[in-house]
Amino acid sequence: MKSRLLLAAVLLAVSVPARAIKLKLGDDKVRKGDYTVEKGQTFEGDLAAEGAVTVRGVVTGDCASFGGPLVVEGECRGEAASFGGPVLIAGKIGGDLASFGGPVDLSGTAGGTVALFGGDL
Repeated sequence: MKSRLLLAAVLLAVSVPARAIKLKLGDDKVRKGDYTVEKGQTFEGDLAAEGAVTVRGVVTGDCASFGGPLVVEGECRGEAASFGGPVLIAGKIGGDLASFGGPVDLSGTAGGTVALFGGDL
């Protein structure tokens, strides 16, 4: 019985932050290589890249990096996730933050749940 409850808790924890990110690797909206939103710039919509994602300005949607670091010094108004890279949040995340396989340095704010899988906070 105890192992079933543990399994249910793990599955729930994995599904909560991951379901919020609508982007996935192989999606035509995922950019190849690194991408930076400079201070003073606004990126409309979701931003995802197979590489580093750096946000010094504002992203109005979700932010995701696949295999590279996710750095938010400005604002990501949606959810944020990193798959296989480190995370540095010195700015603001509007929703949930998830890191799969990388460490997280959170000196800024996250408006929702912060979940780490295989990394340190």
